[in-house]
Amino acid sequence: MKELFDLSNARNVHLAWEWELEAIAKGKKPSLDLKSYEDCQLGLWLHGTGIDKYRDSEHINQLVDVHRQFHIKAEKIIQGMQQSRFDIVETALQEVRSLSQEIVFTLTAIEFNALQKQRTFSSLPNPIRRVLQRMFDSEGEVSTGNHSILEAGEARLTHFKWSQELLKSFRNRGRDVVLKPAESCALGFWIHNVGFQKHGELADLKRLDIAHKAFHQKAETSLSALRNHQDKKAGRAYESMLQHSLEVVYLITSVENRLQDSGSIAPPLSIGG
Repeated sequence: MKELFDLSNARNVHLAWEWELEAIAKGKKPSLDLKSYEDCQLGLWLHGTGIDKYRDSEHINQLVDVHRQFHIKAEKIIQGMQQSRFDIVETALQEVRSLSQEIVFTLTAIEFNALQKQRTFSSLPNPIRRVLQRMFDSEGEVSTGNHSILEAGEARLTHFKWSQELLKSFRNRGRDVVLKPAESCALGFWIHNVGFQKHGELADLKRLDIAHKAFHQKAETSLSALRNHQDKKAGRAYESMLQHSLEVVYLITSVENRLQDSGSIAPPLSIGG
């Protein structure tokens, strides 16, 4: 593929394909011939430019495997619809949704690693350099400044980064970690002061709010347990927080796509091809 296919495009292409599968499963679109996991648009990038460019990433092989599993379940949806086996369709659709969250999250992990390597590159465009400075050169939680517009890319990366930092904090029992309440972090502020006011009817925005609050709640539980030397409880809460983190990252991407022309979402940043 000659055109630029960055990690934001990879997420968007995959999400559009998942939504098409859901429409087929609900009978809103006719069935279609499913391409192989190597021949769909994401697969062409992944098994060409993606694997080559990000071969040093610990997440790239995980992405290949999860994307392959996604296609196996997608094929079950197509076959189930053709055979009127709606029980199979519903089960496969639930599995597709779960795998889709993993794909979006893993793409974000690859993006985060790529940003870490590029953070000292003075030749990067100013918007990306500003993101790098906020992500890696500032203390505490990232602030996007203008909360009237959601910086979706930065919100995704912030939640991924925070989950990694909480894991590292297990060594010193969370003494260096400060977690803002869900409503006052940049994403939570936007959801409650802009998102719900302008787009309150959007189902995925409501789901994002629930997942985001659960993410913060489990993170706080993990921190509290760490500080009280309740290691097993801290570990369980952290694992639960990670699951909510997958959902938060996925739903940020969904809201970003659904509201991309609303004026409430900042344009995506190109982070590598």
